[in-house]
This record gives sequence, structure tokens and C-alpha cells, in this order.
Amino acid sequence: MNYRKYMSTINEDYQSRYHMWTEHRRYTMEYIEKACNGISNPSVLVIGSGNCDDIELETLSEKCQYIRFVDIDTESTKRAIKRRIPNAKNVEIVNLNIIDTKDSEFEGIAVAIRSKDGKTIESKFNNVLKKIPTNTNTIVPDAYFDVVVILPIFSQLTAYLYEVLHQAQLPESLHKLVDKVALPRLANYWSYLAINNALSFTKKDGNLVLISDMVDLYEPVCVPFFQI
Repeated sequence: MNYRKYMSTINEDYQSRYHMWTEHRRYTMEYIEKACNGISNPSVLVIGSGNCDDIELETLSEKCQYIRFVDIDTESTKRAIKRRIPNAKNVEIVNLNIIDTKDSEFEGIAVAIRSKDGKTIESKFNNVLKKIPTNTNTIVPDAYFDVVVILPIFSQLTAYLYEVLHQAQLPESLHKLVDKVALPRLANYWSYLAINNALSFTKKDGNLVLISDMVDLYEPVCVPFFQI
């Protein structure tokens, strides 16, 4: 199973999931509506939309002039829109990885972990972490939004790699290092890239709404995670 297949699997549609997220959706919408207050016909970018269980599509569609949904699993978003706002004319769905990381990079890390070789793992993680973040609008050049919403995507960024790790059966000391140091730092680094990109397409007087399950804005990025 590769990264995109894994993400599609965890976004698998089932009837009860929308109701499971009711409380979370309520407070998420409170923040989004506050961010939209005072803006006439706001344009909204939703990053990590998935099944849209986090948001009230009907409310957004009614209040916003234009909504763009971004996810690497656009089929889940398409299903949600077709089911809940099938006649909406003000929505667009874009298939994009917000952290601008190629699938081959995810798979390269997975291959390194499966190798069980400490030096190979160290080199792969360090190469990824040393990449210089770019503050560029990678979704659509010169497209800026009144409100940009980042939904809870950060733990999912490394969820696939944690699955690979737990199947790899590394020596205990190496497993602990990857589990407790390397992957958390990688998750924070990718979280930083997501926020950095989101800011680049938020209007100067716009609002960024960050609904996150994990992020440490004070953790240093672009540094080697460990040495063996």
C-alpha cells in the first residue's frame, strides 16, 4: 500500500462518520464563521477537506461567494459535495499535496525504514528535513483568499510512515529513535510547510483558521533529526 492509497483508505466513506464529527464540526464552524464576519461575499480556501466531516457545507455555500477545496484525496470531497450540496455552483475541488512533497519522497522514507539500516534511515530523514521551505503560492499563482482554513491534517501526514514503522520490526533502540524523535520532527516540519503555504495565499487583510490536532510552532525545522 502506498501513501495515496493509505489516505484514501482512512477517508473511506461510511454512513455514520458524519454524525461522529458533530461536536467537532460545531466548534470548527464557529471559528470559520467568525473569520468570515465583516467580509462581504468572502472567498474561502479549505485545505485538507477530505470527507468534509469537519465543516457544514450548506452553511459555507450559502455565505461564501467562492470556495476552493484542496486535498490529495479529491474523491472523498466530491462525494461529500454531491451528497450535501449537489446544486452548488460556487465550489471548486483541487487535487494537491499542500506540503508540496512528491509521493516518491514519502515512499523513499518508507523504503529507508524497511531497510532497517540506521545510516540509510538517518540520511533519508536528514535530506528531507534540510529542504529549504519556499513561500510560494503552489495552488494557483496570484490567487488569494479572504479566509484560509487548515483542517486537522497534521497527524495524517506521517500516519502512513508510522504504519510502515510498526510493520518493519526495527531493533528496539532504532525503532524508538524513529518513533519518538524522527517522525514527530518530520510531522512538525511538514506542518510548518502547510502553514507557510497557507499564509502565502491568504489576502493581506484576510484570516487564517488553523484547526489542528498537532503542531508545535516553536520546534526548529530544517535540522538533522539525529545521528547514529
